[in-house]
Amino acid sequence: MFVGAAFIRGWRQWKKYTPLLMCLCLAALASPFLPVIGIYKYGARNWVGLAGFSVQPSEFMKPVLILCLASGFSNRPRFAKCVPTIAFAALCCGILLAEKDLGAVLLYFLTTVLMYYAATSNAFITLSGLGMGAAAAVIAYNALPYVQDRVAIWQNPWIDPQDSGFQLIQSLIAIGSGGLFGMGLGMGMPRDIPLYHSDFIFASITEEFGLIFAVCLLVVYVMIIMRGLIVAFNARTSFHSLTAFGLVIMLGLQTMLIVGGNTKLLPLSGVTLPLVCYGGSSLVSTFFSMGLLLGLSSMNAEDEARDIEQLEIREVA
Repeated sequence: MFVGAAFIRGWRQWKKYTPLLMCLCLAALASPFLPVIGIYKYGARNWVGLAGFSVQPSEFMKPVLILCLASGFSNRPRFAKCVPTIAFAALCCGILLAEKDLGAVLLYFLTTVLMYYAATSNAFITLSGLGMGAAAAVIAYNALPYVQDRVAIWQNPWIDPQDSGFQLIQSLIAIGSGGLFGMGLGMGMPRDIPLYHSDFIFASITEEFGLIFAVCLLVVYVMIIMRGLIVAFNARTSFHSLTAFGLVIMLGLQTMLIVGGNTKLLPLSGVTLPLVCYGGSSLVSTFFSMGLLLGLSSMNAEDEARDIEQLEIREVA
């Protein structure tokens, strides 16, 4: 987090180094394809094994993607100047789709579309992008069996209650068992849910602490997002404003996807609940993103203090 705050405060020539960051992001996302270090885990090839540790490049590259998008979309550019940045984001999504990391594909795509709209206010291009994304989703559904399985389980997990639908069924049972106030810390049977500590942490929390506690947890995320939007509104440059906006939008989308997947409102996507569920890659990436927000907030405070000081000098003069 402190590294993120120092990075955004000291990074002044962001336009100059954006192409380098793009190349770094693409290389990192494609690294799981390397036969020596690539790891196939939980139905997706999106892990890398290094020095006895397994890391997830798509998690570490989330703030890098946002910095690249903010650089390319800053200063309200025309669509032609946004094409290289959009092509970069599309290539990232293509790599993640080839790795079967559906949750990361959704996060990267929706973040790109929303940041573009926030930067340009071009509703036509934004809706066109959403339409192309919907068409790509239909093509992926027809071409990739694992996408069809995810959708089928989402529609009716009881078609295969002992295998592919087992996770979602146990998640719904856990949420229902918790009721309003939960069964108590250490009570219940959240461990009956496969991956209860990562993909289904929200269901486990709801079973032990209840629906009221779960709603309060979501309120905390809403407060973080609102504070991040205030930082975006108060930023003095479009690059800093878009960076803050992208960080909180990705946080909100990630929370929405995992909560929706646990409650059967959305298909399962395999993303993590930020700052809560197991996953070192996600935790480090989220803290770095929070550091970026803190750095931007401190810069806004310094700019505001400088403006007040100059105003007082003018009044005295």
